[in-house]
Amino acid sequence: LTAPTGSNPESTVTDVLEMRDQLYNNNFFGPFMLYHSTDWDQFLDNDYARLGGNNATMTLRDRLRAIDGVMDVRRLDYLTAANSHAFTLVMVQMTPDVARAVVGMPVQTVQWESMGGMRLNFKVMCIHVPQIRADYSGQCGVLHARTA
Repeated sequence: LTAPTGSNPESTVTDVLEMRDQLYNNNFFGPFMLYHSTDWDQFLDNDYARLGGNNATMTLRDRLRAIDGVMDVRRLDYLTAANSHAFTLVMVQMTPDVARAVVGMPVQTVQWESMGGMRLNFKVMCIHVPQIRADYSGQCGVLHARTA
């Protein structure tokens, strides 16, 4: 990816289009969710003016959402430069053959008594985990991109 500077939003749009094309080339055709690290916020929420114009009517985040096949652009709160790499984007095809939620145990409330029956205790428990899947040839509809 090209590192954002605030004056190069077209580079980010081009990078996302290239990410989508790479997934297309691997037979993943969307719809896609674009996740980003926390350091992208200041650039994605900045005004977007194409080709240096001064009549910004949208943000860069809005422009990326307008790309065909991109459902939304969302921040991952724990994907930071401290625990990953600066300026990270992850594009995921949102279909069950790529990623699905596995329900190991549905949401349930457990109740028990303590202190001789004078106190009731409650816990809410569940097991929900994501499962990332690949096709027969090992291709997965998840693309991870970061700055060099």
